[in-house]
Amino acid sequence: MTLFKQIIIILSILLAFIFASVMWLNFSNSKTYIQQQAYTDALHTANSLGLAISTVASPNDISTAETMINSVFDSGYYEKIILTDMNKKTLVSKKEKINVKGVPSWFINNINLTSPVASSQIMLGWKPYGVLGVQLNSGYAYMQIWTIFKEILLIFIVISLIGFFILHAVLKFVLKPIKKVRIQAEAILDNDFIIQDEIPYTTELKNVVNAMNSMVKKVREIFEKEISAARKYHELMYYDKDVNIFNRRYLN
Repeated sequence: MTLFKQIIIILSILLAFIFASVMWLNFSNSKTYIQQQAYTDALHTANSLGLAISTVASPNDISTAETMINSVFDSGYYEKIILTDMNKKTLVSKKEKINVKGVPSWFINNINLTSPVASSQIMLGWKPYGVLGVQLNSGYAYMQIWTIFKEILLIFIVISLIGFFILHAVLKFVLKPIKKVRIQAEAILDNDFIIQDEIPYTTELKNVVNAMNSMVKKVREIFEKEISAARKYHELMYYDKDVNIFNRRYLN
């Protein structure tokens, strides 16, 4: 495997880990915010509904309180509304089965999102009447968190792809001198001595290129000296300087 591929793989894994960590952190914060918001809405409903019930409730008749609870519960926004007395005996209980549309079951099973129950005490004058518990339908929370998850995942994929292509282009540009060094080494086998004029900015690659240029120059000097020595030896062996013609050894 080439150095380019190894660096691409390592940096891609590192970037994917960083982006995934940021994505999970944002998702966790969004989940916490939605749960807190669900509790705030449920508490607001419990307080306002409890205050309304306290104005019409009677210790001997709960039909009016039940009617008011039904009118609020039928909006479908709540999962559970329970009215109990001070002895924790249930006076009115309204519950609805969670039905989440458009959210995959695997997402629901892995997120395990629950809406907190908000409670409000109901007073009849100065006397406690009961406790009203309100829980929002967690299906809406699942839909919100699923929408946020899809948006974050889409952003993660887009940023990852853009980062990968940028990383690929940058590494290709940075490691370009390594390819030229290979060409230099292969050219020496053909007695071709190439000197790189483009010196990279990266310190390590700059040192490698400078070292390779120095080696190529040294090998070229040795090669030229060997050629010069071979030429002189050829002249001494086969050429007669006194008469400026080839000698008998050359003719043989």
